[in-house]
Amino acid sequence: MELCGTLLRSPNVEEWFVAVRALIAMGTHEALERLTGLYARSKDWKRRYVFMSIARILTAEYIRPFQLMAKDFVTMERLDVTGWTRTAILTMKSVCNRYGVKVLDRTQKKRCISGRNISQTEQTILIEKT
Repeated sequence: MELCGTLLRSPNVEEWFVAVRALIAMGTHEALERLTGLYARSKDWKRRYVFMSIARILTAEYIRPFQLMAKDFVTMERLDVTGWTRTAILTMKSVCNRYGVKVLDRTQKKRCISGRNISQTEQTILIEKT
């Protein structure tokens, strides 16, 4: 975790990406706390990258901070939520609904050979404003 902190402070963008990816891979409570703080301190493309990364590992205990982050993205015309957790997708839809943004949910369900749906993280869903 200390190494991630050092890499996040580095002026080298590649090191910053490595640190964010490492935190996502950890997926721990501490990693999510660090990512939430990073989101608050980030601007522009870094903020979006952190938001999209958090959405891939979001758990129910972090819904409230994620809702606050999601408000920044409800005005986007299209949001690709491929790889997001079910919790993140439902939270984003809820935030859109709260702010009066109608959502067109286009799901491309993939099926495995046995006919069962594969995990939510392997589905592609595009949220578009209608």
